[in-house]
Amino acid sequence: MRRDRDLELLQRVTADVAGSAGEGDLEALHGALDDSGLLTLAVDAADLENPLVWLAGVVGAAARCNPSLGFVLAGHYAADRAVLHAGGDDLGPGWRTTGTTLAPSGPGGAPGVLVPGAFDPAHVLVVDVPALAAWWVRADVLQPVPEGGRTGLEAARLRTLSTAAGSDRDDLPPDAALAALGDWALLTAAAAGGVAAAASQAAHHYADERVQFGAPISSFAGLRALLSEMRLAVSTLDGLLAAACEEPGPDVALDALAAAGRAAVDVSLTAIQVHGGYGYIEEYPVAGLLRDALSLRARGSGRRAALAAAAAARPAPP
Repeated sequence: MRRDRDLELLQRVTADVAGSAGEGDLEALHGALDDSGLLTLAVDAADLENPLVWLAGVVGAAARCNPSLGFVLAGHYAADRAVLHAGGDDLGPGWRTTGTTLAPSGPGGAPGVLVPGAFDPAHVLVVDVPALAAWWVRADVLQPVPEGGRTGLEAARLRTLSTAAGSDRDDLPPDAALAALGDWALLTAAAAGGVAAAASQAAHHYADERVQFGAPISSFAGLRALLSEMRLAVSTLDGLLAAACEEPGPDVALDALAAAGRAAVDVSLTAIQVHGGYGYIEEYPVAGLLRDALSLRARGSGRRAALAAAAAARPAPP
């Protein structure tokens, strides 16, 4: 199918762009991302059949090479789609991004919202998961996260949303807010899935290359079991995300997000176990992937909170 060929091409471009960034500053990729069409993909694909399949595939490909870029693209796409859900067609000249909070919205706004500040967004879409609501604020109210306050997703330049922003916000209509919440959850889940795939790939590569007692450690029964568990976790998550893309909705997306956050952390921990003591040093990528996985799970509000929100978003049985 043409869609599959185009998605494969976009994933290759994303991987090339993400790989060139390493874990460094994403700002240097601004031009390459723009030239490749990745930044406007949510708008360009809006009229295609099931665009979330395209977007989730690109986010996952980016996160496999650079988790911060995957997270940034997930927020960027979700925010662009929120404009379309609300009936807008002019995205303006500035970048848009998304943040999320578990704190119920009140007169003072939503405290403690962390959003990616990469690419200097002009507007921020805040998704309040428990309240099933979303609203826009200006990005100039963002404050840098204190040094050492977060260790994962460093290149995403996480920023804190000021509580004062709650008094000057532009709420999305309820239907558009629910759609935005579902998009954000599903695309963030795709980023977590990319991290899980990267951790599994790193563990398999290390096990094939590491030789002990004259044989690769991948030939040892115990290690083979761990590697098989990781492959199964990644393939299961891929299937879950594919099904969620085919039947989008906030309840299904939040279920996927809860599963993806847990899988990313579990697979990263197993990858460190495969590496043994080497898994804890910066020469190998798996310790960094675990930090990114933990940060993504936190951005997804944690497994229990995401499941509770999914239950609230699910329609009551007749």
